[in-house]
This record gives sequence, structure tokens and C-alpha cells, in this order.
Amino acid sequence: MKQTIATTILFCLLALGASAQSPQEQIAAPIYQTESLETLRRQFAADLRKLRLELLQQSLEFQQWKIKQLERDLQQATSEQQRLLHQESSLLQELAELTKELGNSTTIKPGQTSELEAMKIELNEHELPRLRAAQPAIDQRVSELTEQLRLEETRQRYLQQQATHLKTEQ
Repeated sequence: MKQTIATTILFCLLALGASAQSPQEQIAAPIYQTESLETLRRQFAADLRKLRLELLQQSLEFQQWKIKQLERDLQQATSEQQRLLHQESSLLQELAELTKELGNSTTIKPGQTSELEAMKIELNEHELPRLRAAQPAIDQRVSELTEQLRLEETRQRYLQQQATHLKTEQ
């Protein structure tokens, strides 16, 4: 972007310098010199468009790389989110089975009741809160990556429009 601005400023200065000749010098200038200046201006404008187009192409390539990185990060975060949900579901199912076993006193041996209660307490008071505590952070990460990906895709479309417009100017 800075290079484009610098190039534009240089072009404006050259154009200003070319038009700043005194009227006598302009009248006295041979026709071939005027044509030569016009040819140089056209060539300079074409070169400037070409540089801008190359810069836009590089920006587009970088945007594509950024989008691929964000998609990869989002995929990993989504997988982690799904893994946590699956673990929670499995844990809840295990708790339901333990509760069912504890409720069915005919299949439980006398010493097993305290073991099953201890397992239920461990799952209910330690494992389930641990999983649920990890979910908001991963949900936020997924949300942030989704928003960032949306913004970068919007920027990519804008750059593509600029490149298309610049190509049609030629």
C-alpha cells in the first residue's frame, strides 16, 4: 500500500513537473518532444497499472494463505469442540447407568454400593465440571475464528474486485 502511494505521488510530481513548463517553452517545444512526453506519460501510466495489479495479485495470494490457515485452525477448534461434547455425552450416559445400577439393589453386591457411589461422585463433581469449564473457551475460539474467517473472505472479495477493475481499465 505504501509503495502504491509513493508511486502515485511520484507520478503526480512528474505530471506536475511536465505541466509546469513556462508557456514560451511549451510553444517553443518541438512537436516530436510533445509527442514523446505523451508517450512517456502513457507508458508510465501503463507501468503504474501493471505494478498495482502485481501488488493486488500478491495481496490476493496472501489472503488465500491466511484463509487456509484460518480454515485449518477453525477445523481444529471445531474438532476439539465436538470432542468435548462427545466426552460430556459419554459421561452423562455413564452417570445415568451408575444411577440405574444404584437404584437396582438386586444386582449390586454389598461392597459395591460404596464403590459405585464414589464413582458417581467423582464423575458428577469432578469430571463433568472440568469438561463444562473447558467448553466456553473453545466455543469462544470457534466464534472468533469464524468471524475472522468471514472478515478475511470479505477482504479477499474486495481485492478481487479491485484486480478485476484494474484489468478492465487496460
